[in-house]
Amino acid sequence: MLKNSYPRRVLDNIIKSKVNKLVCNEESNAKVERNTFYVKLPYIGKFSGITRQRINRILKRFCNDDFNIKLVFSSFKIRSLFGVKDPIPKGLRSLVVYKFTCSSSVACYVGETSRHFSTRINENLKTDKASHVYKHLMSCESGRQKCTPDCFSILDQATYISQLKIKEAIQARSQDFLRVGAIS
Repeated sequence: MLKNSYPRRVLDNIIKSKVNKLVCNEESNAKVERNTFYVKLPYIGKFSGITRQRINRILKRFCNDDFNIKLVFSSFKIRSLFGVKDPIPKGLRSLVVYKFTCSSSVACYVGETSRHFSTRINENLKTDKASHVYKHLMSCESGRQKCTPDCFSILDQATYISQLKIKEAIQARSQDFLRVGAIS
């Protein structure tokens, strides 16, 4: 506002009046809210209104006038109690950080993929000649014979590709592996 050449005293007066309004409203609300309690109940049609009337009648009979209970009704859906979706199979998950552990040596590799996990496993085992896993299996005869998709495990999952890259770096660091040159 100062950059728009408004005088300092005008700004101070506006700020002071806003603060005074907030403080006065909070003090008056605090007196009302002090003895007010909110109770959340599921909405069940016309019975919700009947329940409200009965509770108010009981409160008037047994409680002080300064004691106030507010009933809040919320919608309730049965599906909120259950998982609606089936879990995604491990092979069809995407945006995952994975770990390959060689079955015949101590070699490990941490990687990431934005495609289906099973697609990346097949590439690592058969077609991606530039992959560190593929290179390792070509140099390790016993590893190549014992290697199965079970040598791969999902370490983490991401929502975005940028998040995937960060999670891969964190996993590689926490597992004490380096992505490049982890498998020689």
